[in-house]
Amino acid sequence: MKKKITTGMIIAGSVILSAGLAGCGAQNTKQADITKDSLIQKAADTFASLKSVDADIDMDMDVKISATGFSMEMKNDAQMEAESCNDGSSHIKGHMNMSAIGMEKDADVEMYTVKEGDEFIQYYKITESGNEDVWTYSKSDNQALASVEELDESKVNEAVQKLNGVFSDMKLHKDTVNFNNVNCYLMEGTVEGEKIAQFMTETVPDIDQTALDSYKMMDFDTSFYFKANDETPYAVVIDMKDAVKNIVAAQLDQTEGLNMDISAEEMKATVIFNSFNNVKEIKVPEEVKKKAVETSEPFDMTSLTGMFGQNGSM
Repeated sequence: MKKKITTGMIIAGSVILSAGLAGCGAQNTKQADITKDSLIQKAADTFASLKSVDADIDMDMDVKISATGFSMEMKNDAQMEAESCNDGSSHIKGHMNMSAIGMEKDADVEMYTVKEGDEFIQYYKITESGNEDVWTYSKSDNQALASVEELDESKVNEAVQKLNGVFSDMKLHKDTVNFNNVNCYLMEGTVEGEKIAQFMTETVPDIDQTALDSYKMMDFDTSFYFKANDETPYAVVIDMKDAVKNIVAAQLDQTEGLNMDISAEEMKATVIFNSFNNVKEIKVPEEVKKKAVETSEPFDMTSLTGMFGQNGSM
């Protein structure tokens, strides 16, 4: 039986399955037939048949940078609602609060990505006082979004076996826990960056070497929640403080003449899966299309960090 999965969803699923969530409070004893392997298999089956997903994403960042006569703290708090389909389309809406170099920016963000003909089009707006109706769009023939690969059941199962190696040091709690008012099985531990990089090398074609080198330094303190009623993935929390420290340390080793210290006080991402395969289609409202002004620059994080200006000015 054939399964169609976009390259983007393979990567997303792999990263998600290489992470987990932190929980609290033991509740009910788990069933004897629930094991770490059975939960990993259930997650793999869920993502292998994924047509769409509806999720909430929460990101918290607090990074401090200091050097002789200089110090700065950067914070970012973001809450996003995301819908995505395996044709590459998506709708993301939420709020971000960013502060750096003594200034703060608070804005609502919304973005649609849809395919029209042979092109993908991104419509987005960053809402602040005075520009509530300002929409921008850009066109792209992004092959990463358009690419679809055929995977059969044997390849899915092969990937699952490799995931067992990634999860070798993770532990399944004896009892279920309550997370976000949902009774869940909890698997948590540290996922080693070297194992993630090896898994990505073996399962994701043509992955960028720079990305692989970064993965190797990123040991995640992780846990993964599965709904107790049907064992499907429910939520992921990824704590990346130590990973950020390792990456920054590697970069500083390559910088001569700078006595700089960078620490990550907070670097955590939480994903809650509200539903799988319930989003039938992503459509851009006609009023958005009518308002949008074309730009040659696609939306990315620089669209947000650029809110502070190139030289630290608004």
